[in-house]
Amino acid sequence: MKGFWAQLEAELNLGSPVYLVLVVAHRRGSPGTVGARMFVCADGRQVGTIGGSVLELDLVGRARELLAAAPSGADLPKLERFVHRRSDPLHIAPGESGLICSGWQQHVSVALRPERDLETIHAIAECDAQGGYGAVWITQAGIQFDDAAPDLMSPAIDLQTERGWRVEEQLLNRQRLVIFGGGHCGLALSRVMAELDWYITVVDRRADVATFRDNDCADQHVLVEDFASGAESLSWPQLTDAIVMTTDYHSDVRALLGCLGQPLRSIGVMGSPAKLRVIREALTDAGVGAADLARVRGPVGLRMKSDTPAEIAVSVAAELLQFADR
Repeated sequence: MKGFWAQLEAELNLGSPVYLVLVVAHRRGSPGTVGARMFVCADGRQVGTIGGSVLELDLVGRARELLAAAPSGADLPKLERFVHRRSDPLHIAPGESGLICSGWQQHVSVALRPERDLETIHAIAECDAQGGYGAVWITQAGIQFDDAAPDLMSPAIDLQTERGWRVEEQLLNRQRLVIFGGGHCGLALSRVMAELDWYITVVDRRADVATFRDNDCADQHVLVEDFASGAESLSWPQLTDAIVMTTDYHSDVRALLGCLGQPLRSIGVMGSPAKLRVIREALTDAGVGAADLARVRGPVGLRMKSDTPAEIAVSVAAELLQFADR
């Protein structure tokens, strides 16, 4: 959820405590998945979700009671696991969520107080807002911020239980998208992917186009003279998917040539099969070999009715989500 840490910091800045809950492990079928999060304010307001349902309602109620009380040992972080089934239909046993779906989810939760935790949360929010990297550590002792470079070989959220327990969440957003073409389709795709919390870069040659200039869903706007140089601006190409949807096939080819020079996770291009044949021919004439041609996926998006920019965005986003756990 974009801006989550900034919203949490804003609440602490008002002098109000909050109760933070983060899903750190789950089994398939659980409504709450790894990375889901929420915080509860003292007046019951809630930002985010850990899956909804009776389990979330219970946690919100528990949070309000804790935040209304004076700081105590109950503020310390808890690691809890909830199974989504009932041994008795009329009674929720300890460790059961109250749901009867499938799977389980594990949470870490902690009460955060302005006088104790504001400085740490400020550092986390500032790093997150700047798209930087660092890690949030939560242990039985509390919450900490570490500004070390991310370890891309480790999961984004790692629950370690060898010695007591520790949760580490790396702030670097590993779901990243670069869109070549800041037109209507690029804007629509930016909106959908922003709702999915991806880090979005939009590349175009036209500074005066409103759909590029005023795209407030993109995290980064890159203005280039030649689309071939656009991919060079990416900080983490190995974590980035590219979608090429410029105004003409020549610009598509230039963007693709630049993409093929970077270790991108995937490269997709929008267009009809006839257009894709022309693009592949142009790439071949430019010296692109068979192995690199095979990296180019197109026409991009799931096969569905997708004529308008909004429909195209849904189609492309759905296809990207198929590979989101790579």
